[in-house]
Amino acid sequence: MTGDVLAGIDVGNATTEVVLVDAGSHPPVPLARDRAPTRGAKGSARANEAAALLTARLARRAGLVLDRAVVTGQRPVTTTATTRSDPPPGTGPLALLTGAGRTPGRAGIGSGVPTDVTGPPRPGPDAVLVVPARTGYDRAAELVRAWLATPGAARVTAVVVHRDEGVLVARRVPGLPAGVPVVDTVDTGRLAGLPLVAVEAAAPGETLRVLADPLRLVALFGLDGADRPAARLLAASLTDAAHAVVALLPGGGPEPALPRPEAPAPPPGGDPLECWSVDLAAVTAAVEGRTAAGRPRTVVTARLGPTGAGPTGAGASGHPRPEEVVAGVLGLPVARIATEAAAARAGALSTPGVLPDAVVLDLGGGTLDAVDATGDPVVAAGAGDLVTASVAAALGLSRAAAEWVKRGPCRRLEGPHVLVGEDGARHFADRPAPADAVGSLVVPGPAGWLPFARDLSPAEWRALRLRIKRAALGDNAGRLVARLPAGGLAGRDVVLAGGVAEDPEILRVLDRALAGATVGRADVAGALTTGLGHRWAVAYGLTVLATAP
Repeated sequence: MTGDVLAGIDVGNATTEVVLVDAGSHPPVPLARDRAPTRGAKGSARANEAAALLTARLARRAGLVLDRAVVTGQRPVTTTATTRSDPPPGTGPLALLTGAGRTPGRAGIGSGVPTDVTGPPRPGPDAVLVVPARTGYDRAAELVRAWLATPGAARVTAVVVHRDEGVLVARRVPGLPAGVPVVDTVDTGRLAGLPLVAVEAAAPGETLRVLADPLRLVALFGLDGADRPAARLLAASLTDAAHAVVALLPGGGPEPALPRPEAPAPPPGGDPLECWSVDLAAVTAAVEGRTAAGRPRTVVTARLGPTGAGPTGAGASGHPRPEEVVAGVLGLPVARIATEAAAARAGALSTPGVLPDAVVLDLGGGTLDAVDATGDPVVAAGAGDLVTASVAAALGLSRAAAEWVKRGPCRRLEGPHVLVGEDGARHFADRPAPADAVGSLVVPGPAGWLPFARDLSPAEWRALRLRIKRAALGDNAGRLVARLPAGGLAGRDVVLAGGVAEDPEILRVLDRALAGATVGRADVAGALTTGLGHRWAVAYGLTVLATAP
């Protein structure tokens, strides 16, 4: 070793990486490395002071005497991921009142006039008995039995219960005729005064047949030609439902609305690369996933926020020059060279086997950055944070839980010790899982198995997860590299750098999205050492550029 120890310092939006190299070798040989969360905003004095302190600690720990350091210009980018839920499309004169419960009391199909069960039995047209929220299951069952026993009372075709007590009511009315459904967790207050409702509950493991058929809806409710589109929209929303209550609104109701387009266009104005959306309804449809009746259409959007007035050191950003801050802490010469994109490409090209005309794709939390041999980078919103937000919205999880759930394959906990994988293979846990997690999908979490869903099979979640990643990362990367100056990808390498490259499914996702390219992860300085991996492209690339002849 020559004694010329050089530090490459990469201050990112989320993490800071430092690599120490022997600058007397060409290319430089890595000696030590470390990373830590970025403190403060990228480009700020606080962030660069923390980076300098991390560098000093790394040198002491490695027993090295640091001679100099190199940094790059730093442009902070804020990316926000927001979720928008649009109401389901209008269904004209029909209203969907699907119950939220998972266990309807009884299967069957029936229609009639909604009638409060607490009132006296009446003669006349068929009745759908309505059990309001104030009535418990014992009293409800007693009233239903009394109605059935009253001579001349209207025929009972269905029972709708407000509380989650449909099974309890059904079991206490043994005389209920065959085929009369009992559905619970329905907002029974919405049924008052309606002229006609239809109730259907499928047998366990099956889906609706009548209410999911638009022609049956047309006939059942006597709809005319103008209302047929409403029947089609409503029936389409029930294709995966196990039970539903559909009502005819008095006066015809509102006009049916058309569904939103499959992929919402970015807002007008500005660079289209500053915005990228994942439409979860389109994701579900692409994999023929099950849909919940009446659920709003959810779109998750990543958008680039303010980038500051310019790269630090340009004199307009309001932040001190990073090289001056780092030099002040370390007491050593610090140079600022190149751009992050140029450094990332120089570092990634040290991957063994990569072609010199390769495209480097830096996958971060907020942005995707692509750079080719021209050195002119293209940046787009939507990366790892967009996947996290989409998984959270799709499964109703917190962002913290979604960070673990999104990473890779899951298992289903069939018993305290029995796990079933996405490939159907059964495994046995070393320690029993909590009883309340049995029946859930689980992934390894920070404190053991993390349960997250009961209504999906492992195979279903695999299909949805991969499609979310394709929409958020794969399709986004495709539009990004299409903007590169050097043209198409056929026969070229695409080298992945950045934290998101850690995702075990990223190669599958991008290989399909970037057809014709050879996609692989960076193994920085892999020909010189055991390899630094994919996170260190910028930090090591800075040392390569600083020591170039």
